[in-house]
Amino acid sequence: QRRTHFRCTADLTRGPLTSPPLPAGIPASFSVPAFLQPPAVLPKVRDIYENWLFHGPIFQGISTVDAMGSNGITGTLRIKGAAECLKDAGGNEWVVGPVLLDSAMQLAGVWARHFLDITVLPAGLKSLNRLSPVIGREFRAIVSIPKEIEHGEMRCDLAVYDEHGAMVILVEGLGGIASKSFNRLASQPKALRTVR
Repeated sequence: QRRTHFRCTADLTRGPLTSPPLPAGIPASFSVPAFLQPPAVLPKVRDIYENWLFHGPIFQGISTVDAMGSNGITGTLRIKGAAECLKDAGGNEWVVGPVLLDSAMQLAGVWARHFLDITVLPAGLKSLNRLSPVIGREFRAIVSIPKEIEHGEMRCDLAVYDEHGAMVILVEGLGGIASKSFNRLASQPKALRTVR
């Protein structure tokens, strides 16, 4: 019997997102949230990719961490297009760019490492809504952390906004497996990592 590794339902006919209401902490258009208990110093991107995360150059999409607190984090993402990631993209662009989506999820990982000193690996999500075409190379993202980690699992919601502040992607119920033992994944030899 074949094992199921991934299952999803795609609704390609859904109109604009009007119901249910947006998750707590996710504004309809971009504005920097007033996070609770902000740290005195924000993590620097170079330190994030050298010491906390393990992504290669193409997936190092976090440009800045702009604000964070005990209930979430926001940052700027700069991503590469399909032609910069694939040998033959055929002139096509991403529908939902993997670099954009992963970089937004990395912000949740930065939050977990900063506040809880654990690494979180994504394991699934409740829903992903693409609200409009993903156009451009620079985006803003907000990750809202509604609950503390329960039984080794972290859940959050995240939104990605274009350069005009319009929401283009909403991910609800993003779940990840959290463990301090995963921190070793970032302890690779520096020769294997390239950070700009």
